[in-house]
Amino acid sequence: MPVEHFALHQYSNLEWSASTLISTLNHFPSVNSLFFRDCHPQFLHALTVTSLDQPCPGLRMLAIAEGTIPDDTLVSMARSRTKHSKDL
Repeated sequence: MPVEHFALHQYSNLEWSASTLISTLNHFPSVNSLFFRDCHPQFLHALTVTSLDQPCPGLRMLAIAEGTIPDDTLVSMARSRTKHSKDL
């Protein structure tokens, strides 16, 4: 059964790098929803799509709760994902 949902709760320290998170998620291409609760902003920033990298290409839903995500990080990530979306 493919993994479709992934949640990261209360992970605000930097012991686990954002690149490790993305590398882990890349092993599960069926992930289509992510939930971050009280997590460090680097994990959200790691979801930013570039011309060289598209982390979590199947992502359709992203939920963020109780985090201190800077507005520019959130806006930049959201714009990058919609700009590269084939569904739009």
